[in-house]
Amino acid sequence: MKKSFIYLLFVVVACSVCSCSTEELVPEVTFPSGTPDYFKKSIDFDNHAGEQVITFKSNVPWSVTVDETRDGNSWCNVSPSSGGAGVATLKISVQENTTYDDRNAVVRLNYGDSIKNIFVNQKQLDALTLTSDRFEVSVSGGEVKVEVK
Repeated sequence: MKKSFIYLLFVVVACSVCSCSTEELVPEVTFPSGTPDYFKKSIDFDNHAGEQVITFKSNVPWSVTVDETRDGNSWCNVSPSSGGAGVATLKISVQENTTYDDRNAVVRLNYGDSIKNIFVNQKQLDALTLTSDRFEVSVSGGEVKVEVK
């Protein structure tokens, strides 16, 4: 009887250990509230050297690479190149664009088994930029003021 009880207790413990499911951690990167979602919005620079600081939170370790889509120069740099889970700050810096062509790069954020892209654009030398890319005029007409930089 005692052996049967011990055997039954062993079976119950073994079944309870085997039946426990392990929840798989889903990799996730989020931006603080009130800041742009840089996965949906590009980062735009004029032709001067500059930098943009991005803060995000990841629940898994991450790494970042820069894939240039135009010319082979290293004009866009990101630091740091990796980090652990938690709140992180990336600094994206660009060198001055002395060419007459726009430049584009893709910052690839690898976290867990996921990859997200942040698009970085830099204007050409002597480019004209508008302060707004959309103007609304009523049906009856009106005046539109365009500020050019």
